[in-house]
Amino acid sequence: MQSIKNTSIVTILTAVMTIIIGVIAERNNVKSYLLIALIIGVIYSAFCKNSQLFIFALLLVAPNRLLTIGPISLPAVVMTIGCIRLVLNGNIKILTSFYLGSIVLILESVFTFINGASQILSSIKILIVLYFIQSYTDTSDITETHMKLVDACSTGCIIASVLT
Repeated sequence: MQSIKNTSIVTILTAVMTIIIGVIAERNNVKSYLLIALIIGVIYSAFCKNSQLFIFALLLVAPNRLLTIGPISLPAVVMTIGCIRLVLNGNIKILTSFYLGSIVLILESVFTFINGASQILSSIKILIVLYFIQSYTDTSDITETHMKLVDACSTGCIIASVLT
């Protein structure tokens, strides 16, 4: 639990508040509450420290279904905001293998569109998630990073289980 101590309490509290609102929205079938939860997540994602963004996204992975309106899920929105922040800060770095894999995935999704079973939105979401993970994973001390990220994901699972 060492890395949880290092994790910002604000990040955890924001995730807990967002999940609670999502649970209330689900139990009462009120989409406006869910919209409030999404707005809180968007605002936090836009202004939190870069070091807390991946942690926040991982805290929200387990309750993903609670925090989804149509095809829009809060973890995917958080990751999209993270990618936008990278672009705005000029920190774009794309590995050649990622670039080539992205082209193959986009071409494949174009073929699904032609066949009438469009997967273009799903492919874009996949690329955003993968780019986010690639960009926000600190590889300088991968052992510590691995422990921190697994800890955050586990904490999100525990929080979601307790609250739901």
